[in-house]
Amino acid sequence: MAEISEKEYQDKRFVETDILIKIAKVASSTLELREILDTILEVIADSLNKDLCSICLLKPENKFLCIEAAKGASKETVNVFCIKDEDEIIKKVFKEMQPLIVEDINNDPEIKRIINPESSHMLSLLAIPIV
Repeated sequence: MAEISEKEYQDKRFVETDILIKIAKVASSTLELREILDTILEVIADSLNKDLCSICLLKPENKFLCIEAAKGASKETVNVFCIKDEDEIIKKVFKEMQPLIVEDINNDPEIKRIINPESSHMLSLLAIPIV
């Protein structure tokens, strides 16, 4: 793995800190979950330079993980996208409490089983458990 220079490291840390500050500001300024999720989504999508991004929340009452906020996805996708929390991918992310990074979902049969790359217009996936 290539080593990064001190400047690159500092630049990366600055961006990460800036993201956290923006999220902390909105989280402390409102109690409206929708507003907090939308702002977090915008900050992350802009920081990662992504057109399509979503935040899913685990619904313990029906044991589904559903999209709660989205950027770049159709309302139809947002309204119907739910995954049973018994799905192996979901269990792995939450059990291990580690991010899941899939560079190309076309090459991952487990992901393709729940996300259709053609209809979702997704190429890669980053799933991060937030507790």
